[in-house]
Amino acid sequence: MKRLLSHRSLIGLTALLFGIIVLVSCSQNTVPVKPTETTETSEDNNQNNQETSTLDVKAWPSEKGSMNFPEDELNLKKTGICMSGGGTRAMVCAVGQLRGLVKLGILDNVGYISCVSGGSWASVPFTYYTEGAVDDEQLLGTIIPPGDLTLKGMKTLEPGFLAGAANAPLLGNMLRDIGSTPADRLWIRGVSQSYMQRYGLFKDGAPKYFSHTWATVRDICSRNPSLKPDDFVVVRNGKNDVHRPYLVVNSSVSGLIKNAPFNDPEPLSVFNYTPLGVGAGSAVNPIFRSKNGEVNTGYIGGFIEPFAFGTSAPTLGPVKCSSDAKNYNCLTLQKPKTPFTIADASGTSSSAYVATLTAFKIFGHTLSELSPRVDYWKVPQIGAKLPTGEDRMFGDGGNLENLGAITLIQRGVYDLVIFVNTDTKFNAKYDTIKYPTPTGKDVSSDILTLFGVIAKGSEDTYQNKIFEESDINGLMAQFVKAKNSGKSLIAETSHETVLNEWWGIPAGESVNIVWVYNESANEYVDQLEWEIRDQIKDLGGFPDFAHFPHYKTIMEDTGKLVELSPQQINLLYQFSAWNVYSNRDKFRILMK
Repeated sequence: MKRLLSHRSLIGLTALLFGIIVLVSCSQNTVPVKPTETTETSEDNNQNNQETSTLDVKAWPSEKGSMNFPEDELNLKKTGICMSGGGTRAMVCAVGQLRGLVKLGILDNVGYISCVSGGSWASVPFTYYTEGAVDDEQLLGTIIPPGDLTLKGMKTLEPGFLAGAANAPLLGNMLRDIGSTPADRLWIRGVSQSYMQRYGLFKDGAPKYFSHTWATVRDICSRNPSLKPDDFVVVRNGKNDVHRPYLVVNSSVSGLIKNAPFNDPEPLSVFNYTPLGVGAGSAVNPIFRSKNGEVNTGYIGGFIEPFAFGTSAPTLGPVKCSSDAKNYNCLTLQKPKTPFTIADASGTSSSAYVATLTAFKIFGHTLSELSPRVDYWKVPQIGAKLPTGEDRMFGDGGNLENLGAITLIQRGVYDLVIFVNTDTKFNAKYDTIKYPTPTGKDVSSDILTLFGVIAKGSEDTYQNKIFEESDINGLMAQFVKAKNSGKSLIAETSHETVLNEWWGIPAGESVNIVWVYNESANEYVDQLEWEIRDQIKDLGGFPDFAHFPHYKTIMEDTGKLVELSPQQINLLYQFSAWNVYSNRDKFRILMK
């Protein structure tokens, strides 16, 4: 998110670092995939080229007022959990929260898991891991009661433990790739190496497509003989695996890379990566105004199967796949030059820092070259004019909506648990009578934007209002009461939606939410052994747990971009799990 880098000195330092990377690497930028050009050789060669370079792809078009989602045919439960963004802090929180839900035995009742940025660093490996942990028990870690935690014990990270990846040297991995990796791939590759590789989701020279089930893959391969089942990874569904809710990874679509940087606020739109389809449910027509005076009007909307994402625009119109194809058509598309992987999806969803720096210039170079980019085109309807591909920038989902909540409400998921894994300390002195509308100094601005309150630094979230502003007072009152009672910051609220045409949200829908806020609770801290407890309560966390549980998204520890220490990871993980398993009655929404 742009607001993450609000301190000028930090922006300057990071801009300089990435500027150096750009200067070294920009000459190796990738070029958007173009249609494969055929040459007039023998008839056999032409036929072979056509078979291997084209794909038969399912496509779900969307138009304004008529959203279309690939998973509609699955009839998923209309319940969801949302894992917010927030770098490695959010990653560790999410692992603990998943572990808590498993302990309560209620994950089976969840239809969707929506994640943003750092939340995807946990949710993606949880959904797809193929190695690195022997089973879910090892992956999700071992719960230890707060009174049994020791400083010595927390200095070790268990093998296979998903939250332990938060200790990976992301910056070091990126620096090693300077000069050998295109600028727009540096961040994605760094994320892939740091958080996906150990779980089998990133392998140099052997990228794999992602899909839903092996039945889905067999269907894809039957339509596309050039693809084989070994080319794919699918959602885990083993005999001893816990239930995997349907994954939605959120990023945002920006303007044309050639026109960057843009005037604020940017009309960003959401973009989803899911096991069955990649794209956007709400069809929109954003207008980006460049700082150099250029104006671009784009068209966003629709889904295609993930294995075709990144290809060039179609040259043939869509056709009906079969008589029983209810909400999708078929497109003939060029085969992408390189598979788009689930690690790519997570890397794009978390590209907050490079998105921030697109407005900078270092020695005459625009840092927009660092942004992930795709030759994007809107999915066409049958009989409609064929779209034209545009070299668009894709960025962190948190640049638009950092909770991943609205994308589920788009799908009619009206029973939600939203994990707000923020670094914003809650203001326990907030007076709901004296101050009916909170600010970003009182509570996370990620919450405020859903109620139409735009905090400073969050201007790009201006189109996110789905609830009345007056509703936020009841939420704040519950938070204040919980905080002052030493309890977990958990609130249960119900809201009626207001019309939001940008997101395609109708008015008058009833949404029930359990909010779980990352905030220290005396009930937990008081159970810790004295060495840990005294650091947190008397020394401001010094020396091992500064800012607990609000670890900074970047540079929590000197000289490290996002890495957390084993002690920081273990304590935050255990606390996040405790917030869930010790509050079973608060999660009734998932027990229906």
